[in-house]
Amino acid sequence: MSDTAILIIVLSVAGFALLLFIIHIFTHTWVGDAFKILIDGIIFVGELIIQLFIWIYQLLRWIFELFAGLFEWIFDAISDKWHEKERLEEERREEEEMRRIEEEIKLEEERRRRKKQEMKRKKKEKEKKKRQEREMLMELQKANDYPTKTIQKENTMAQSFSEKEDALYEDWYNSYSAEEQKNFCFDGLMFGRNDDRNAEAEKWLKAKRRVLFLMKDTNDNPGDDIRWWPLGNEKNPDGSIKPTHRFYIVLFKWLWALNEVTADHLPVFDKSKDEYVELARKYPMAQVNVKKLSGGAQVNNDEVIDFYNRDKRFVNYQIRELLNPNIIVCGGGSGTLTDIVLQRIYGDKHFEQINTWCFYCAESDLLVIDSYHPSARVCNEDKFDEMIANVQQVYKLKESFNH
Repeated sequence: MSDTAILIIVLSVAGFALLLFIIHIFTHTWVGDAFKILIDGIIFVGELIIQLFIWIYQLLRWIFELFAGLFEWIFDAISDKWHEKERLEEERREEEEMRRIEEEIKLEEERRRRKKQEMKRKKKEKEKKKRQEREMLMELQKANDYPTKTIQKENTMAQSFSEKEDALYEDWYNSYSAEEQKNFCFDGLMFGRNDDRNAEAEKWLKAKRRVLFLMKDTNDNPGDDIRWWPLGNEKNPDGSIKPTHRFYIVLFKWLWALNEVTADHLPVFDKSKDEYVELARKYPMAQVNVKKLSGGAQVNNDEVIDFYNRDKRFVNYQIRELLNPNIIVCGGGSGTLTDIVLQRIYGDKHFEQINTWCFYCAESDLLVIDSYHPSARVCNEDKFDEMIANVQQVYKLKESFNH
């Protein structure tokens, strides 16, 4: 046993003895009674301590119950708040779902309404298109039935091509004012090349291929008659032949190639300008301008259409009835001239597009070529070789149909 332990025991015994002596002095009792009093005091203090712990326990229990109740109230409040939030969220979702359903119903109704409107619109467009087609056919019929009393009177006396053409131009020329007549330019069958109108007309009517070059207007030729131009025959004062204008060299090359091309033969452009002038001379050709009043270097496409609408009964008669070509070359106009031919002059005919150049009507054996303007600045391969190669495709198709 250590010295510290012995010291503690000694001090404890001494303290206990001192406590008994103090009790004996103050209570005048014997030691045994003092010991009894000490024990009772210890028991009393112990009971107080026990009672104190009971009170502390009850206090802690009360505090626990208080906090438990408080926590339960807070939990219930939070739970109620949470449930309320969930209920409100559910209501919000239900409202959104209802709005979505309503929106879908509205969209469906809108789709149906638009569909009905689209059907009505298409029906109106279809009716309008049919009405326009009927009107166009009526206009074409009027145009085809154009010959006025003047022409009919001439036709009863003679059925010559020249007389019909003269009668047509008499009406056409007189349809313009005196001021406009100064700019009126005559066109049609180009008989000035051979200087024999009737012979050229006979050649045209008997030709297997009647090629008509359709242009927008003439460039600065007011009051002129291009039919009489001595293309390839015009002479200088010294008697030499003037060079043919580049515009007509192109037309002559086209004219020659269009008469020579077949399903088995593709012409090659390897000749001189003078040779083309002579080679083309044996083939008749017609040049027609939609706008008969002479213009400048350029003319607006809308203006050309306006002139066609003004003169369509004359234009239609000149091309469909009088000249009656089976090949029409539309020279430029960015498709305007081609549209006038396909949709207006021959609007009652069905054309099959063979390629980017050619449109063919089997019913009338009519070939329409959407070409460049003769003066267009494009390479020769595009202006000549490609054009004739595409035309050859038409003849190959015709040959396959015939077989």
